[in-house]
Amino acid sequence: MGSSFPVTVRSDHKNLTYFCTAQKLNRRQARWSLYLSKFDLNLIHIPSTQMVQSDALSRCADLAPDTDDDNDDRTLLPDSLFVNMIDTELNDLIRKTDQTDPIVHSALAALLEGGPFPMKSSLKDWHTANELVFYKNQCYVPDDLTLRWNVVQKYHNTVSAGHPRRLATQILVQRDYWWPGMATFVQNYVDGCAICQQHKINRHPICPPLQPISPEKQRPFSLITMDFITELPPSDGYDSIMAMVDQGSSKVGIFLVTKPLTPPEPLPYCLIHYTDNMDYLTKPSPTEDHNSPLTYSEN
Repeated sequence: MGSSFPVTVRSDHKNLTYFCTAQKLNRRQARWSLYLSKFDLNLIHIPSTQMVQSDALSRCADLAPDTDDDNDDRTLLPDSLFVNMIDTELNDLIRKTDQTDPIVHSALAALLEGGPFPMKSSLKDWHTANELVFYKNQCYVPDDLTLRWNVVQKYHNTVSAGHPRRLATQILVQRDYWWPGMATFVQNYVDGCAICQQHKINRHPICPPLQPISPEKQRPFSLITMDFITELPPSDGYDSIMAMVDQGSSKVGIFLVTKPLTPPEPLPYCLIHYTDNMDYLTKPSPTEDHNSPLTYSEN
């Protein structure tokens, strides 16, 4: 601004080529254009592969050292910042329990007397503090079924835990506690949780096989099932439908009745009244007694 000599700007900014042609400018771009009009500038776009001079000036050797090891091998959050907290009540129960697994008994003997440690572990994996045994900074829970059940319950049944699944529950417990066979114990606990089973979707339901009703006699309608469709709009004095299905064949009988069945017209009377004129219902078979009663089963 105010200079009598033009200024040439060489840039490899590809977006500048967009404004080298006529475009519809928004208000912000229009303000940029008014501001740049105050200067005597000549903008020239040059690809970055050809900007040798500018790269040499902006990348001096003293400004970009070859090695940068100021922040190498730095731990942002060391272990000293974290404190492993365990429940005080469970802590007292663990301390009072004398039952130990053979693996832990061998580890304690190796700590006191020296010797090989179990499970391919080393001396740094085991230590004791406040009458508690720790394996890889995880408190050992003695061989007590009730005590281990209470530990898993704390990480599974509480409101903050929200009944997680097997692996999630195991990860929560492993943060603070350990005992041999813990994965199997946690799996059995989650599988036996009543609340989890109530809300779990059974994606493989068991479909029991159908058990058809086989009539003992071959006479039509010797064994029937029936169902009622009631509280229909009245029609010619009837407001219900009774459907009977013969279990020995595919015959279906539909009858019009009223609800409720009053004492003058009980269900046996309705059957006799509607089957008097049906020979195929009352005709006995050659091997059947004509006086045998008509049996039925009700759904």
